[in-house]
Amino acid sequence: LNAGFEVGVRRAAGLRRGDMERQRSMEGSTLDQLLPKTIVLGGLASQLDAARHSHNVVYTHRYTLLNFFPLQIYEQLNPFKKFANFYFLVVGCLQAVPQISVTGGLPVTLGPLLFVLGVDALTKLYEDWQRRRSDALTNSEATRVLDASTGAFEPHRWDEVRVGDVVCVRNREIFPADMLFLGTGSGSSASHCWVSTKSLDGETDSKLREAAKATFARLSAAGCDACATLLRLRGALRCEAPNGNCNDFAGMLHLEPDSERGSSAPADVSAVTEGNMLLRGCQLRNTEQIFGLVVSTGVDTKAMSAGGARGGGSALSSSAEKVGAMTGRMNRDILGICAMLAALSVLGAVLHALWCGRQARRDGEAIDGGFWYLGAADLCENPAELMGSYFLLSYTFIPVSLYVSINLVYTATAFFMAQDLAMYDPTLDQPAEVRTMSLCDELGRISHVLSDKTGTLTSNHMRLRRLTVGEVLFGEPVERLDPLGASGGSSAHSLPSAGDGEGGYASESDVAPPRALRMASASHGAHYSPLVGAEGGAHVAPHADRQERQPHPKKNEKMNEKSLPGTQLQPLQGTSLSHLGGGDGRFPPLPAHFGCRPQTAEHVCYEEAEGVRGVSSLYASLDDLREANAAWRNELVLLLLHLAVNHSVLYEALGGAEELSASSPDELALVSAAEHFGFDFTQRDLSEGVLLVREKRLGLASPPQRVQVLAVFPYTSNGKRMTTLVRLPHTLCPSRSNGKGCVFAFTKGADSVLLERLARPSLSAAAAAANSPKRVATLKCTLGAWADAALRTLVFGCRQVSDSEYEAWQVRYAAAISDPRERASQKAGRENAIDMLQGEIEKDLLLQGGSAVEDELQVGVPETLRDLSRAGVKVWMLTGDKVGTAKNIAAACHLLPASTAHTSTADLDTDAVRPLDAEAVPQLGEGAGGERGVLELTTETVPGLEDVPAADIAAATAAA
Repeated sequence: LNAGFEVGVRRAAGLRRGDMERQRSMEGSTLDQLLPKTIVLGGLASQLDAARHSHNVVYTHRYTLLNFFPLQIYEQLNPFKKFANFYFLVVGCLQAVPQISVTGGLPVTLGPLLFVLGVDALTKLYEDWQRRRSDALTNSEATRVLDASTGAFEPHRWDEVRVGDVVCVRNREIFPADMLFLGTGSGSSASHCWVSTKSLDGETDSKLREAAKATFARLSAAGCDACATLLRLRGALRCEAPNGNCNDFAGMLHLEPDSERGSSAPADVSAVTEGNMLLRGCQLRNTEQIFGLVVSTGVDTKAMSAGGARGGGSALSSSAEKVGAMTGRMNRDILGICAMLAALSVLGAVLHALWCGRQARRDGEAIDGGFWYLGAADLCENPAELMGSYFLLSYTFIPVSLYVSINLVYTATAFFMAQDLAMYDPTLDQPAEVRTMSLCDELGRISHVLSDKTGTLTSNHMRLRRLTVGEVLFGEPVERLDPLGASGGSSAHSLPSAGDGEGGYASESDVAPPRALRMASASHGAHYSPLVGAEGGAHVAPHADRQERQPHPKKNEKMNEKSLPGTQLQPLQGTSLSHLGGGDGRFPPLPAHFGCRPQTAEHVCYEEAEGVRGVSSLYASLDDLREANAAWRNELVLLLLHLAVNHSVLYEALGGAEELSASSPDELALVSAAEHFGFDFTQRDLSEGVLLVREKRLGLASPPQRVQVLAVFPYTSNGKRMTTLVRLPHTLCPSRSNGKGCVFAFTKGADSVLLERLARPSLSAAAAAANSPKRVATLKCTLGAWADAALRTLVFGCRQVSDSEYEAWQVRYAAAISDPRERASQKAGRENAIDMLQGEIEKDLLLQGGSAVEDELQVGVPETLRDLSRAGVKVWMLTGDKVGTAKNIAAACHLLPASTAHTSTADLDTDAVRPLDAEAVPQLGEGAGGERGVLELTTETVPGLEDVPAADIAAATAAA
């Protein structure tokens, strides 16, 4: 099996035979370490180490009939957990010692102690009974498992699922185990499905999962019987050992040829990543059914391993009991009281001995005669007994009903929380549920809340507002956000006027409603298009001249109606696209090839001011088919093609209709914008790696163009960019090409990473025009102004790749992504061939332009954050947006004062950051007018901040 894997990997990687022989000895052990687990297709009986695989029974309850009393005795009397109970047990034992007992040798404290332990045990038993009920429901869930004897899927319980089984899961059902996605069997979505991971990461957006290439190709073959094909699958999956990292998976699938069909092709070997896995607890969405190979069950699944499961199929049975900070605080306080009692006992014994000695020296008076009522002649002779007696006399400093009282408080708190209508979710018909009552008091100890911005504070509903290409801005200016609805102020990033030689830009500093921009309609001549290499002039299209602006009464009225000061991002309230349907006559109707369908129109909020003509109008530039405008139009078309192809958006069936769906709402806005301007993304075929794009100018009934997707470099938090390598058909190529079309690399991402990958202006004439310092400086200024208006910005770049360069690169890249060692190095952040080869494509880019996308606050966010602030809870907003965008939204959320004039910036050096401590964070006093000071921590103001853990930053700022 190992030899077959090695041969298959080398064949898939395209390496020479000499390379295989040279690396055979040194790489065998490495592959075994990376992929130690082997799963044979064919059920549990076919597994090489079936006894080592965990069963699929998962329980979260902690007690059984055998361990309940021992665990309760240990937990209730453990001095490190509940010192008071241990204290009263010691007191009861001391009371049974006749020499020191003050109760006649009777342990009177043990009775109340047993009552306390009994009440606490009943409380724990009730909580555990609720967990046991939930476990029984989970383990008895029904699923369908492929039965080799019947050749069909038969119903089974979750706890009957075993490693190696093939399971069929239908829409809206939960995955019973960690499974390798084999395929859906039929339909246009045979190679992919949608998964809700809300139970794992809390994210509400559906995630795309792709089937293993070798399996879905067989399942989607014409005339294929899914059950028969699945039973004929032979091969093995080598994968990583069980772990709790839900965002990572490494494996290699070795699939033998289909013997029944007489295939003599070599075995298929393909890499398996987290994108091919369906994890336990996730839900299948918008897909009729899927087939999956069970990889891990029970405590070996990602979800259970992440919860700290250990042994016996239980996620919590062997873990420590969850206790709040109050228990630890009480233990420390009681320990201090015990120390005080011990000191008092010693003091009492010493003073008693001194008193007895003084009485004994009085005129020879006998102790027996003087203290006959004490009844003990040797009372003063044993200091240890004196200490014990005094301790038992004062032990009631600690009340025996302490834990009973606390448990009653916990019970009452849990009851009122479950009955509180303010904590009831009417949408799900679900009240608040308290699973561990001892943690209720922890809610009152929260001092800091660290919140993401996108999707948490904002609604995560993106709409495209503006575009910039070259030095031209398309779309009406967007006002700078004023959280309180006041006007005035100026933008820190306002662009210079046309008279300054930097291109004109209508100021976005005013917070008044949008203005109608009157511009000259003089026609422009031909322009040089650096992206396609056509020469038609000496400069790129300039900004329109800055002119006087007049108020727009209807938009002003709409803003006043919909904008509630301090509760939403006011600039995001734009007018509807009335000119698409004629509206009120202010805008002429647009041709049919512009505009969106109702499903995608909500993601575009683009408007052009009345009177915009020529190159300053995106509509007019795209409709200008004159030869003199060809280069400028080709540049715009190439950017729109970038929007239409560089994404991970798919169509999914919702209620009988197909709608766009993506894990990132930004991509929805960009794809919808491409459709609005005439390039409609209609379908994605993952099995063939093809995108279908229709140019609406040719007619809505025209056939879509096939764009071949050659490679996709997905977005990562470290890379901050996404690249798609495509082959455009010759009909979409901006310049003449052969019948094969032309290869383009489209890259979009943050300006901080994309601008540094631009080609040097001296590299070529195209780079000199597209990446000129003037163009780059204007783009930076534009992005800064958009950020101050609370808009999310992206930068777009591209380059044309020759066929010879691509073919040589593709061989090396296929070898790298098929090597599990390279994938492991990439995930660990080490130097690897995958990142190096991707960097070869993402270099020498030509700057295309930028986009501005808006996002609105969720309903009730400012009020909620205001209440948290009044309660003394400090809220931190974590975001990767620009500082201007973050400040604007923070002000709208009332995280910043109404006026940001007193905002302070932490000017820290690198040495003060590693490690970050309280002394490194400046103390911020109150600003003028009693407003709070604001601490701004960014990678721009604090060098090296990206290497500091978030927990250290929060701890240091809390201490400061």
